[in-house]
Amino acid sequence: MSYQYDGYLSGRRYPGNPQHQISNESDRICRFRRQGVLTCGLIIADIAATQGIKVTRVPPYGSAMRSGTANCTVNFICNPAQEQPNFLLPMNGPSFDKFLPMVAHGKTVLVGDTVEIPENARKDVSYVRVNAMAISTELSNHKGANIVMPGAIVNLMGDFSRKGATTAMNYMFEKKGKGCFNEANAKAFDAGYTAVSYFTRQRNGKC
Repeated sequence: MSYQYDGYLSGRRYPGNPQHQISNESDRICRFRRQGVLTCGLIIADIAATQGIKVTRVPPYGSAMRSGTANCTVNFICNPAQEQPNFLLPMNGPSFDKFLPMVAHGKTVLVGDTVEIPENARKDVSYVRVNAMAISTELSNHKGANIVMPGAIVNLMGDFSRKGATTAMNYMFEKKGKGCFNEANAKAFDAGYTAVSYFTRQRNGKC
């Protein structure tokens, strides 16, 4: 099985911290359909909460929940109203265009199969591509793109262990009565994590 992805990483490191004392971290995750993006944000928030981190997850309300730029924000130990996220996951073109200007200087933008990065896009942020839909199709998990991406996010952040994050995600779905999908979800999460391993090694000077 092979995964195709492109992009680069530069700038801020995300050093792992055994005490999980993350400072002023904000992830804004955007997607076309509201269910997918809210699930993606919920996974990241639950992983953080399971490991004792103070976290807030803030979805929008009203028309934004049904538009092409539906989104949610996950904040770690900071003001929920923060408008300069350190990490952006836009899962479609309109979300990329709308939220890219908000990303803090030098931070990271993770994109999937359906997002084209224009030539005139910002040069002061780092772009990483993971073909989440193609990966989930290879895994015969056609709704798994929003599980692949949290795996990539966890690896890029570097603040949570792979095993701990997977356990927290599975527990979250078990609470929802969806534990029967744990095996498939774990494979999708692991595939996303693996897809960006080259970039994290490069960023950390290990290749």
